[in-house]
Amino acid sequence: MNENSQRQMFPLNGYGSDFFTGRLSDGRQALMGLLCPELVAYFFSPDGAYLGREARAWDYPAPHFHVDGPYQIYDAEFERRLDGQISAWKSALGFEPQAIRVQEFLDTEYYVGIQVLPGPGEDEDWEDAAEVLEAWREQGIFTFYWAKDYIMSAEGEVEST
Repeated sequence: MNENSQRQMFPLNGYGSDFFTGRLSDGRQALMGLLCPELVAYFFSPDGAYLGREARAWDYPAPHFHVDGPYQIYDAEFERRLDGQISAWKSALGFEPQAIRVQEFLDTEYYVGIQVLPGPGEDEDWEDAAEVLEAWREQGIFTFYWAKDYIMSAEGEVEST
């Protein structure tokens, strides 16, 4: 991250049950949701500076496929209890859902953050990468990472995943 990108603000709007954005009763901004096997919240100052994160264990663990397979996060009982746990945490924080505006950040432990412009992956060969990236820059498009890549519009809406 360079000095200029740290001052650039990126809008983020919650996206279904993937992640939630809002303002807290103390004025901080928050980004929160499920990052298996925890619930995680990221906190930002009113001016968008990254302040830190908090992770909480699930009150009711998701079942696994087979003995030690991946989590069944779409299990009805797990979803019901997880929704209750998220709602209780939001209530305790004084969370009001709304778009937030944050500075570029990256949490390498959970792979969450914002990258102004992506580069081609190891297996990609972008012949016109410079043109594509310049178009993204002009349009205000950026990449947001929350357990997967989200291509975000200049308004902070998910364009694609």
